Amino acid sequence: MYYKIEPIFKDETITIDQISHWDYSLTLGEVQPNDMPEPIEYEVDTEIGGSYLPTTFLSEPVFSKKFIQELIACGVDNIQTYEVSIVNPDTKQCIEGYQAVNILGKIACADMDASECEELIENQYVFRKLVIKSLNTYGSYIFRLAQCTQIILVHENIVKQLSPEVCRDLNFEPVDEI
Repeated sequence: MYYKIEPIFKDETITIDQISHWDYSLTLGEVQPNDMPEPIEYEVDTEIGGSYLPTTFLSEPVFSKKFIQELIACGVDNIQTYEVSIVNPDTKQCIEGYQAVNILGKIACADMDASECEELIENQYVFRKLVIKSLNTYGSYIFRLAQCTQIILVHENIVKQLSPEVCRDLNFEPVDEI
């Protein structure tokens, strides 16, 4: 069984915007060069406000270090991590305890006939209902869905091992499988 990671946003959740490294993409499931400069810079979106620090800043690929450590302890070995600089432009306060995460691997496992979706751009879809072909996942622990690389799927063996304390603001939505 697989689950889709979805953040639970609260009114006071801090959001961030990427302000550097536009020539790199950590959301396509592709290996990045070993010499990619660090840190990747982000800025707090002060127009939205907030004071709550989330486990992940999805849709930005920035996870708490505790969440990354748990994923690795559960057996996830297909990620690259990068140092980040997250700064509030108004107060100049830096937010610590996060890294950018590149999940290596995207798998075309969506059953396009059974799923309900619309094509957003060529070969990228928005899903109202996602159904996957579990045989096409090869038992991978975590990966991006090739038909929508913003979707991160996690195997149930990983989800069962994650502590509720670290994942307090994440929803693991079960995905239908055939």
